[in-house]
Amino acid sequence: MFNCVNFSKIVIAIQCSVKKYHWGKKGSNSVIARIIEKQNPDYNVDQNTAYAELWMGTHPSGPALLAETNDPLSTLLHKSPELIGTPTMTKKYGETIPFLFKVLSIEQPLSIQSHPDKELAKQLHAINPENYPDDNHKPEMAIAVSDFGALLSFRPLDEIKNNLLQYPELKAVIGESASSVLLQTSPAQAKGALQTCFTVLMNSSQQVIEQNLKSLHQRLNSPKDQSDSTLKKVFNKLYDFYPNDIGCFSLFFMNYMEMKPLDAIFLPPNEPHAYLYGDCIECMACSDNVVRAGLTPKFKDVHTLCSSLTYESKNIQNLVLKPTVVDENVSIYEPPVEEFAVECIKVPKNRSYTISGKPSASFLIVIDGYGTAENSLNLYPGFVSFIPASTTSTINIVNDDLLMFRSFCPINE
Repeated sequence: MFNCVNFSKIVIAIQCSVKKYHWGKKGSNSVIARIIEKQNPDYNVDQNTAYAELWMGTHPSGPALLAETNDPLSTLLHKSPELIGTPTMTKKYGETIPFLFKVLSIEQPLSIQSHPDKELAKQLHAINPENYPDDNHKPEMAIAVSDFGALLSFRPLDEIKNNLLQYPELKAVIGESASSVLLQTSPAQAKGALQTCFTVLMNSSQQVIEQNLKSLHQRLNSPKDQSDSTLKKVFNKLYDFYPNDIGCFSLFFMNYMEMKPLDAIFLPPNEPHAYLYGDCIECMACSDNVVRAGLTPKFKDVHTLCSSLTYESKNIQNLVLKPTVVDENVSIYEPPVEEFAVECIKVPKNRSYTISGKPSASFLIVIDGYGTAENSLNLYPGFVSFIPASTTSTINIVNDDLLMFRSFCPINE
């Protein structure tokens, strides 16, 4: 066992939980697998296994361990809650980290999903704790670290109407009645009409779904088809992985966004989304609640998803979260939530840098570059550490340009 005093005011290397979900990139193609290899050179990466997520946090579904002792980080925090943050923070969130920090490496589309607000999370956890493992909400932010694609929130109403008119297969699945209501609706009545249409879509019979997906796939890939090339590309990707899944039709209701490294998005609770490909940093409130309804072999809860979404149509520009430049090294992504924010830290080669103290504990991950910090900590791509509250640390040597991300709770005293 460890002596808690030894960990006060120093940066602590940690080992992270790895999730091998089916949609992750396989073997060394996954940034997760490459991180594990860097952390443990003796680890044997299976080239046929999908390495999907790396978790940094204290959530019981994937708790971090202290690299030196293999003890749970949560045990250390229970013994020394001052490492988490100020008395105000521990009074509010308890002896735990209020956010969950992740790296995702995506080969296949993730499910059409949303995350519940606090009220719904409590209800779902009480009724179905197996599929909703906690009672917390889950607003989340994603920062691309490679080219990245996602379906996000509902399209502007006019775009959805145009899709209904342009793609008869979509209209056939929804039906004439529900389609007509949406096509004739005014902006003031749009939410109700959109909910009706989307709910009918997601509850369509499997026979009707398969028949119309097959027809649409054939038509979109015929030489004479003049459909939008991007929409065709995304539909084919969804269809290749899930040829009989209603989630393929969600594309016509949801915004498609392509992101470049360091682009970011924020998703409040009850917003539909599906990440499609690429690598990203993700931060969220400390929860593992996911409401799924398509593009997945996992548990689906179509009723809950369809009844809980906001049905707010949004422009792509409104989904982007732009960082604020703090100084020449640091930019900060601050979503409109209390639990978390993320810093992007860049340190050029042959420069030193001091990581500032925060009122809350934080996690730091190195994505690119090499260097050396205090207490002989070697920094490399995949190095992950827990930084106790009010702890500073100096990076003395930067051998190659460093790119790091740091998650923390922006508690105000």
